[in-house]
Amino acid sequence: MYTTRARYSAHRAAPLFQTVEQMSRSSGISATRLRSLMDRHEIEYIQNGSRHLLAERAIWDWYERNKVPVRTGPAHMYAIQPQRGRQRARRRELPGRPPRTVRISACAQ
Repeated sequence: MYTTRARYSAHRAAPLFQTVEQMSRSSGISATRLRSLMDRHEIEYIQNGSRHLLAERAIWDWYERNKVPVRTGPAHMYAIQPQRGRQRARRRELPGRPPRTVRISACAQ
């Protein structure tokens, strides 16, 4: 009888729904991230009282909608080029800050 129980417990199926903490451990997505996805209604869940239950299929559905596709082609086409000048220009144009005025010298006229 003992061997029958051991065999049965070894072949038990995974639960249909998991809590946020359990899903965090099994999926690798942090519990905070899962809760924010639920708050923004980006992932499906079941609320049972104060407990939120997630299905593994909901995680895969969210993954399929948000994954970044793999780029194909020569590697040099996708190399990141430094754009320091553009970053500095963006910093100057922050909201709430007046735009910079350009002075024209007498030589340039």
